[in-house]
Amino acid sequence: MRMTDLPTELSILIATFLQKERDINNLTQVNKKLYYDLNWYLYKHNYLHGNSSALRWAAKYGEKSTAVMSMRERASITSIDKYNMTPLSWAAAGGHIAIVELLLKSAGVICADDEAANGNSIIEKPPPIGDSFTSLNMEYYHDTKQLWKKLACKLSTATRRVPEFNLNCRDHLNQTPLSLAAAGGHYAVVAVLLNIAEVEIDSRDDNGRTPLWRAASVGSVQVAKLLLETGKVDPDCRDSYNETPLQQAVIYGHEEVVRLLLKTGVVDLHGRDRFGRTLLHLAIIQRHEAVANVLIETKNFDLNSKDHWGQTPLRLAAAHRCGATVRLLLDTDSVDVNCADYQGRTPLSLAAGNGYETITRLLIEKDETELNSKDRLDQTSLWWAATQGHASIVKLLLETPGIDSECIDIDEIWDLDTLKANSLED
Repeated sequence: MRMTDLPTELSILIATFLQKERDINNLTQVNKKLYYDLNWYLYKHNYLHGNSSALRWAAKYGEKSTAVMSMRERASITSIDKYNMTPLSWAAAGGHIAIVELLLKSAGVICADDEAANGNSIIEKPPPIGDSFTSLNMEYYHDTKQLWKKLACKLSTATRRVPEFNLNCRDHLNQTPLSLAAAGGHYAVVAVLLNIAEVEIDSRDDNGRTPLWRAASVGSVQVAKLLLETGKVDPDCRDSYNETPLQQAVIYGHEEVVRLLLKTGVVDLHGRDRFGRTLLHLAIIQRHEAVANVLIETKNFDLNSKDHWGQTPLRLAAAHRCGATVRLLLDTDSVDVNCADYQGRTPLSLAAGNGYETITRLLIEKDETELNSKDRLDQTSLWWAATQGHASIVKLLLETPGIDSECIDIDEIWDLDTLKANSLED
């Protein structure tokens, strides 16, 4: 007898003797008839012996047809894996809005629309397992399609809430589905969850981070705006490391999120991290000039504040080659252009020593700049430029009125004569 001629009952009986899912799966792929005879049994076996892992897999990768088939065979929508993740957690983390809505409908949390009730939201064609169908195959297809439609109707008309279904289920890091969705910047999922009263909007994970903190960290301005509009979140919440959403947006250079948080008017602009760095320090260190400029324009910062190493924003901007920020700071006329760090080095010393000609020029054009200031090693800006071989900087400094070229030890700077010659020839 050919496999295609096996009665359905016998095919099912054979499958019941197979204990491993992969063996049942291999059997379903022998031919089309066995697929339609046994595919449902594969999902039922997964529910009975596999802790509904197929549903969680479908939720993780956004495979709606797999999710529907799993749920038809009574897969548990509250099952958890070794990471304490439920199907809702996986779907929210991946931003799979179709799976999220399917789970919420089946749990009786939200109502389905009329289209789903008519079965139109369920797959209208069989899985692509072949190029053609026999009359027998088509019969199985139509039977399966009707079952899927019945399932859709059942899900859409559910009025009883599944008591075990937890909208705030937490994974191994204590993150809720809303937090996972916010961390991925999944606007549609966040919007659906925020419309459910039971969802904890300002929940904290093991690191004390809220959904807003997560959204700010990844730069999702739309998600952050949704959360702020609820009026139920703390815009200045701090995690276990004392970092706020605004700090995260600054560190990662999310300019629009920074602007959004500043508009709330309740964020702390003067907080410092464990190294004594302000928000402006952090923006400059990461070379996010656009964010640094936004912070400077607020006029709410002490532009001469120092961190634990005595570094001011201007000193950092000069050292990190942030020319636009240096220019903006100098234009405020409220910065100390001669501020020295714990090594005694000024912004001019650092810019000249690193070969940043544009920044060096901006600094020497300020009347307040001390051209011959010395650091703790008794070295000047000219000495640093010469020893590092920056001929153009040396030439620029030698042409500047007031520079003292005799304050350096010529024996220590072996190439000084060459540099002077080059400057005179140019």
